[in-house]
Amino acid sequence: MRRHRCVWPRLVQGSSQSSNFSRLMVYLGLLLWAMVCPVAAQDSGDVAYRDAGYQLGSGWQIPGTGLTLGGYASATYRNFEGDSWRASLKDLSMFVTWEGSSRWRAFTEFELGDGIHGGPGETDRRPAELDLERLYVDYLATQALTWRFGKFLTPIGHWNQVHADPLVWTVSRPLVTDAAFPRHTTGAMAYGNIGLSRGVLEYQIYADATRHLDPASDQELIEDKKLPLLEFGAFDNAFGARTVWHSNNDQLQLGLSYANFSTHDLPGRKNLVGLDFTLRPGQAEYSGEFTFRHSADKAQDNEWGGFLQAVIPVLGNWYGVGRYEVFDSALLARVTRVHSLGVAYRLGPPLVFKLEYRAGRDNARLAPDGALASIAVLF
Repeated sequence: MRRHRCVWPRLVQGSSQSSNFSRLMVYLGLLLWAMVCPVAAQDSGDVAYRDAGYQLGSGWQIPGTGLTLGGYASATYRNFEGDSWRASLKDLSMFVTWEGSSRWRAFTEFELGDGIHGGPGETDRRPAELDLERLYVDYLATQALTWRFGKFLTPIGHWNQVHADPLVWTVSRPLVTDAAFPRHTTGAMAYGNIGLSRGVLEYQIYADATRHLDPASDQELIEDKKLPLLEFGAFDNAFGARTVWHSNNDQLQLGLSYANFSTHDLPGRKNLVGLDFTLRPGQAEYSGEFTFRHSADKAQDNEWGGFLQAVIPVLGNWYGVGRYEVFDSALLARVTRVHSLGVAYRLGPPLVFKLEYRAGRDNARLAPDGALASIAVLF
């Protein structure tokens, strides 16, 4: 059998005056090579991958340890009206999962933040920062109940819990999932599944104490925002619940979320209610999320928003994607409306190329018009 080999690309030494743009393209090319080479190796039947217990998209299971290593990486390009184009190599996350023979499991996600950013005439090499995205321990009490302790993704809606670039269909993130609530929770959760005659009911009940358990935690910046006041902090404290009904064939999912919280920088205490759905007839997918946020003491105006998204198979691994979203921020006088159209090409489940064009009305400060693209891999 012919053995597939991945050879590290040779970098030609250029003059000291070679452009920053060229260097950025080299970095992005290296990422693309790192993504495509493992896919090609698997397709060619490379024995080494199978012997090592590695499968692209499922991580590497280290024999005899209960540990699995995985993660994802992405490179993005953005070109918005009124601004210069920007390219970045910034999402590089490592997953470490431990699962023993007992009832205990553990999961950790580290992200290398502030990576390489570049635009016309400049490349920004910021000092790399290792961010702790998630760190939790699970205890399987019964078949219907598991306890979780640590830092995890806030269970509001569907998108926030599967937000990694290789797992979603667009480069941009809907505003209602980005600007309405903190993305992370530090505390405790009880979750599980209850079997029903016509499906399965999934539940999550959680309590947050970020101010005491993770005081240095802060909210990630809203993508492409131009309104600093929307950079609200992480939870001070919170409690909430989420339920999702799955049909027997899992083609239909209906979700309901509730959260009561205060944050580092927003005035007053908030009540948030959310609805979401996902429908998958065949290879197509239709989904949406809607939230309404109320300030209990009227310290701030109410906020609401939502989106509807359709993904349609076009040809082979090509998919067409369309999304309409609306967002009424408590800090802006007008309602933001955004339309997104794009295509996605999936080379195997873990590798995706995406192109997107976004336009809207009263959207310049939150989701400006322009083109976006990304290459992402789940490894």
